[in-house]
Amino acid sequence: MQRPKSFWIGLCLLNLCLIALFGLLMRSKILFPIPLLDYRNLLSAHSHFAFGGWAGLALLTLLVYDVLPAEKAQKKIYQTLLWGIEISSLGMAFTFPFWGYTALSITFSSLYIVVTYVFGWVFWKDMQGQALHPAIKMTSLGAIAALLLSAVGPAILSYILIVKSTNSLLYRDAVYTFLHFQYNGFFTLAIFATLFSYWLKKEGSLPPAAKKFSVFLLLSLVPSLCLALLWHNLTILYVLSGFLHLVFLGFVSFFILSNAIEEGFFNKNKKTITWPFYLFGLGVLVNEAFLMIQGLEILLKTNSPIYYWLLWIGAILLFLGSLALAFAFYTNRSAHEKTVARATASL
Repeated sequence: MQRPKSFWIGLCLLNLCLIALFGLLMRSKILFPIPLLDYRNLLSAHSHFAFGGWAGLALLTLLVYDVLPAEKAQKKIYQTLLWGIEISSLGMAFTFPFWGYTALSITFSSLYIVVTYVFGWVFWKDMQGQALHPAIKMTSLGAIAALLLSAVGPAILSYILIVKSTNSLLYRDAVYTFLHFQYNGFFTLAIFATLFSYWLKKEGSLPPAAKKFSVFLLLSLVPSLCLALLWHNLTILYVLSGFLHLVFLGFVSFFILSNAIEEGFFNKNKKTITWPFYLFGLGVLVNEAFLMIQGLEILLKTNSPIYYWLLWIGAILLFLGSLALAFAFYTNRSAHEKTVARATASL
């Protein structure tokens, strides 16, 4: 069954609620004794599901519905692959919290990688011969290539677990390789591919510099990876954590939400629709501000326990904001479907 774009975006918003819940549970675990929950396992579930069930699923949805020509986007294989990404992501979300890195969670993680590789092969094949602007083609194919290359990181981590290696440098290189190709590669390139596609449809043409920009953006992936691998003796991990959250929430998540607004999935004329964005945005600001401040204070050895409480408040705001966004989305969707039904009945 061919699902509309709104179905997948709505599913992504529900996934965002679960991610925010994991974040809140992690912050609560720091402050309160919750013996049933293991912090490391929660962290694994939170991070894996954030990359797969929110950013990954949402950006691949945008590439299918906004970048691919309509006749290609309607192929049944994409619906199957998107479901594969959702199911494998949910599998990670519900196995990591209870068992951590075990055969079951690694199976779902491996399934996710396999599905993305199949997606990449199908997408790459469908993009061949399409009369698309070079900037759109380069950024979209580059995004898929970066997504596939990022799997090198988890593969190395699996090797480390199997051989029980204590090589901390290899572990860091694996993590940095994964994060680099996800953040600087897949996330960034997929966003620009979607943005260029939207710009072209709205304005009729792209700026002349768009092609050169795309070329330089792609070429920057290799030297910037080398820069990431030089951080073996990095001592500012708390600041780095704040930066990763800032990019993920402030850049990637806000772009996905703005795309949903432009598509009309939220009614911009109703106050009941706009306040969830303010609530979620406030949560992002509070979370990022105190993550950065806490990181700097840890470096200066002046850290205060109050930041754990402030970050807990930020996590509550993010969770409530994500719930409000999902509620606003489905409220607007229900109202839209009723309007369409009445219009159809009157014909």
